Amino acid sequence: MQTIGIIIPCYNEARRLDTNYLIEFLTLHPHIKVVLVNDGSVDNTKQVIENTSSQLPQQITAYNCPKNGGKAEAVRQGMLLLKSETHLQWVGYFDADFSTELNEIDYFLNYIPKNINFDMLIGSRINRLGSTIVRNELRHYISRIIGTLTSRLLKLHVYDTQCGAKLIAHKHVSLLFDKPFISTWMFDVELFARLINFQGHDLCKQHIIEVPLRKWVEKGDSKISWTYTLKLPFELLKIKNSYF
Repeated sequence: MQTIGIIIPCYNEARRLDTNYLIEFLTLHPHIKVVLVNDGSVDNTKQVIENTSSQLPQQITAYNCPKNGGKAEAVRQGMLLLKSETHLQWVGYFDADFSTELNEIDYFLNYIPKNINFDMLIGSRINRLGSTIVRNELRHYISRIIGTLTSRLLKLHVYDTQCGAKLIAHKHVSLLFDKPFISTWMFDVELFARLINFQGHDLCKQHIIEVPLRKWVEKGDSKISWTYTLKLPFELLKIKNSYF
């Protein structure tokens, strides 16, 4: 059984984080560890994640950022906590609303060919026969525009860089997370850029795989404002200028 560490960034998630579901899932999956990262929340998130950790301390760690730094920094801080845990084969991050259910983790690992050492597995919200993908239609079209721009920027045929469900080989934690990110929300693109700059496009094409999700349900209450959405192309430009 492969060992996995998952970061769940939490900003004002006291009412939405389904802690019963989390504990129930982890009890049945002892090979998975979770770090709940409180990103400087102003609600009761700190108490919620600490209480959750106390119920299953061997598998759940609560970490409180001193101030709100955005999703990118919350994920980065969580990854740095797992950096020394070299027994982990994979690290990753999932959203706190569980729009991607945690049972997709084992599905990810069972999906890939066993004879290839992959660097990154990314969830892809492709609405196809046999899947249940429920999302706001306008956000979907904006996502497709951003996806097209991102593919051209990275020169990789990636469909969905922004899905909040990814697994990464533990050996790449330092490479991908030691340095702070430029973008708060488009940091996923920076992960690709850092890996490309490290090993080139050809190896990335061979060792990154998109896994079509079986189920993804948008829960609403997105932390990304519509005004910030308009800034996303400029975020991509900043990334382009910094990495390429």
